[in-house]
Amino acid sequence: DGTILRANQAELNLLGYSAAEYVGRNIADFHADCDTITDILRRLSAGEKLDKYPATLRAKDGSIKHVLVTSSVRVDNGRFLNTRCFSVDVTEQRLADEALRENQQRLAATYQNANVGIAETDEHGRYVRVNDALLKITGYSRQELLARNFMDITLPEDAWRDFANYKLQVRGEIDRYRIQKHYVRKDGQIVDVDLLSSTVKDSNGKFRYGVRVILD
Repeated sequence: DGTILRANQAELNLLGYSAAEYVGRNIADFHADCDTITDILRRLSAGEKLDKYPATLRAKDGSIKHVLVTSSVRVDNGRFLNTRCFSVDVTEQRLADEALRENQQRLAATYQNANVGIAETDEHGRYVRVNDALLKITGYSRQELLARNFMDITLPEDAWRDFANYKLQVRGEIDRYRIQKHYVRKDGQIVDVDLLSSTVKDSNGKFRYGVRVILD
């Protein structure tokens, strides 16, 4: 029925209760989601095993703890004795994942709605991501730009100067550079732009891709 028979110190520390406050109460009293604990007890009562089942517990101070529950039933001669549940605290990872997801959504909204052109380019200068503002500046469709590198749409006398700086960036000799240059639009018109190119690195500090911000 969910009555807590025994708990180790790690479980008590997780929720902030003493053994006297915790043992003997129903486990449902400590779950923040009624449907989740109802499902857990139903599955265990039916003899199912749980493997890293996500759940939320409410600590004594009111904070929410995100845990993964692994549990199985102990049976003696076909008779249900009890369950043994192992709860792994994943609160910090869960909060970090939520923060990352929120930042990614915020970045995506900024990326697409910015009034300046923004592009991501690989180590060869090929476009891997572009925003709508850059499409407007260059006159190309997204599909057309993603089939090109930045040298393809740069005025020839500016292209090698830009690429020389970019090679230094890819090699890690500089983290960013800023230049004024000219794009050749799809319709042949020349566009003066101010460009800032910066580096995004991987966990080992190596070049991952360039972010290029272009002001017409």
